[in-house]
Amino acid sequence: MRNSILLFFTFGLLFSGCSTSSIEENAANSQPINYFYLKVNGSDANAYSNGNNLIGPGGIKINKGVITIAVNFGEGFEWHVLNLAFTKEGKLISAQQDSHSAENGSWSYFNHRDFPSNFFNISVSLNETSNRITIKFKGKLYLDKNNLNSEFNVIEGDISSDYYIEDDINPNYLITSSDSYGFSMEQYCTSNIDNLLWIARHEHVNSAFTSVDPYKIELHFDINASPGSFILNSTNAINYLRFSKFNTTTLTYDYYNVTGTLAYSYREYHGFTYYSYIGTFDFTAVNPNNPSDIINVTNGKFRSFQQF
Repeated sequence: MRNSILLFFTFGLLFSGCSTSSIEENAANSQPINYFYLKVNGSDANAYSNGNNLIGPGGIKINKGVITIAVNFGEGFEWHVLNLAFTKEGKLISAQQDSHSAENGSWSYFNHRDFPSNFFNISVSLNETSNRITIKFKGKLYLDKNNLNSEFNVIEGDISSDYYIEDDINPNYLITSSDSYGFSMEQYCTSNIDNLLWIARHEHVNSAFTSVDPYKIELHFDINASPGSFILNSTNAINYLRFSKFNTTTLTYDYYNVTGTLAYSYREYHGFTYYSYIGTFDFTAVNPNNPSDIINVTNGKFRSFQQF
């Protein structure tokens, strides 16, 4: 495993001659108003942060309910960039550590791709009157985001800081796809799942939407399908919607039987065989292995990308 790394960075006030053995001990001691402690694989190391990250009011940003943190750290000839994005409720959207060294070149660690909040714990305390935030987090970032057995780093942090509101970049943590000309296009999928708002945060595969939780919604239309409404059932293989839930034991998705409606009102052409479909859905999902496990999905709206 590559060299272990740790960021221990305080801003607002500077201290010298301090030594601690754990984040918990640091938090228990007298601290400045602003502080930031980060451990990687449980080891201490020197750190670096540029002026656009955790120094001053630009360090932690909140945009439409999404909190983002970015920090550079490292020592000697090895440097790292850590980026975290999560909801106000402490649900991880994405985490990535990009690293570079003169000896090993460049490499990256990622959160587990599916059900990310299950594999990375975050607690958030937010004071929206004073624009203050405290955050604690701990989880693993993997060399292969699809493989929990791949090489990983354990990331652990404790932060108290001001934050600022950013409302003109990445609203709702936008999902984008590239058309045949290389231009970026916004995609989205939202609904109410059992009366709670659900916002897709990822589209790892075209028209397959996931979020911070275990749910996945997949959409598909036949290239010759005219705008209109389609009846949903579990046997439809032409114009369909599939609903599944990530199983943390098998590490695969369990598919539900769905009944309801799927509709698209407009199809936008992006060159060659690239299209975006804009439409709505409502359905009920039933676990075929447990008929009492019923999920109601209403007020679904989407813009999904397909390539034929």
